[in-house]
Amino acid sequence: MAHLYLLFLVISLMTALLTAGIYLFLYQKYKLDVIRYYLYHLAATIVMVFFVAFNFYLYLNMGVFNNRIKILFGYTSSLLLFSAPVIYTNPVFSRLLTEKKNTKKVKGFFLMLSLLSVLNGVYIFLKGFEGEFTTLQEVFRLNLWLFVFIWFGASILFFSMFYSFGLLLLNYNRMDDPVKKLSAKYLIIFAISAYILAFFDYEAQNRQLLNEEYPVGIFLQPITLMIFSAISLLVLYQAKKLYVQKSSSIPEAFILKYKITDREVQIIEMIIGGLSNKEIASKLFLSPSTVRNHISHIFEKSQMPTRGKLIHFIKNTGI
Repeated sequence: MAHLYLLFLVISLMTALLTAGIYLFLYQKYKLDVIRYYLYHLAATIVMVFFVAFNFYLYLNMGVFNNRIKILFGYTSSLLLFSAPVIYTNPVFSRLLTEKKNTKKVKGFFLMLSLLSVLNGVYIFLKGFEGEFTTLQEVFRLNLWLFVFIWFGASILFFSMFYSFGLLLLNYNRMDDPVKKLSAKYLIIFAISAYILAFFDYEAQNRQLLNEEYPVGIFLQPITLMIFSAISLLVLYQAKKLYVQKSSSIPEAFILKYKITDREVQIIEMIIGGLSNKEIASKLFLSPSTVRNHISHIFEKSQMPTRGKLIHFIKNTGI
């Protein structure tokens, strides 16, 4: 079982690293904030899952956990130590997607929560193995502070998760940017799937489906990482369908960087072809005023004041 778990962990980690590599490449190419923050969030998730799962694997095979409460101490301390990056990146990324400003105070608050999570993890690790506890009731009776730190640390992690989930859910219908809305949708799906996995993990341990030394619940971590990697790749695929259209005259990078829509791609191609507003309107079955509005939006997005400068920029500037 131990070797099977290690193999599963390695596979999930390689999948996540490949996904992160694709995101890194795309960020270097397009410099979009949504890609950067998704990369941060993915990297934080990789750190959390790998260190929590691998440390747990080592502890189990070294025989450190001789009872169920020791397993709880080891799992909780590792989770709180290495989930600190997720506690910070998850809400900050969610605020970016929902157009909420990430001020210094906001970032400072979530940074403080992540540091508190680390301190909680260290305290639980140091104090959890001092006494011979066998149940949570004994922890409550013999070391109340340890009991408090366990639940306080868990509360920090769940607050970050529920805050991010609630923010995305409440603001989803108000989001205008299609890629941000797409990212929010898949993060909501990921959160729901993570909660379902956590519930089954809790039930497995609560009913003691494993009375042996090796708890199946730890498979939750690599499974979660594989799900998040798959969702991240789906976001990229769907985003490409939204922003990147087949066009022989407009670079893909221009469409991505300036968030050019399908209709705007058609109009730019006709502008490059030398068509007037009236001709464009006739070909696309639009009114001249609608075409003028589209062109105005294109100028505003690309910060090009005239057709000539727009054409010159597209044809001669490497983005």
